[in-house]
Amino acid sequence: MRNTPILDAMILCMQDVLKKEGSGLYMSAFFKNIDEIPFINREDGMAVKDSTTVNECGSAACVLGWCILDPRVRMVSGTNVPQDLWKALEAEIGEVAADSIVAPFANFRKKRANWLPATSHSMALLQHNHVNSESSINDALDYLVVMKAHIGEANERV
Repeated sequence: MRNTPILDAMILCMQDVLKKEGSGLYMSAFFKNIDEIPFINREDGMAVKDSTTVNECGSAACVLGWCILDPRVRMVSGTNVPQDLWKALEAEIGEVAADSIVAPFANFRKKRANWLPATSHSMALLQHNHVNSESSINDALDYLVVMKAHIGEANERV
């Protein structure tokens, strides 16, 4: 099975977030004013403003936002910059898989999930709430866990 220390740390982080925060806290709660939330380019899902900000999308399922705050994730990824964490995750599990996890908008996550290699988990990933809606923390965590299984199976086939 492929070694995925960043993805593993992200799963642990999201488990902790779910225990501590429940599924309703949105990343935008970290900002005093709506104007402080970075502008997002809705075409490609990338933050146009400061790439060092914690918030990337404002949704409850902001995996990148939550994980960049986690010391375990920072340690294994070697960064405290959200965009660099995204790049490190892409290097670890592939661009398509990483984008389907952390892209800020469901439509972009879904587009990327459509390009995942076929495994017994493919349909579950394509039908998952995380890529079909602005989902909850619980949905995001479940998607990470299914993705971990998908990556393991895809690597066994290679």
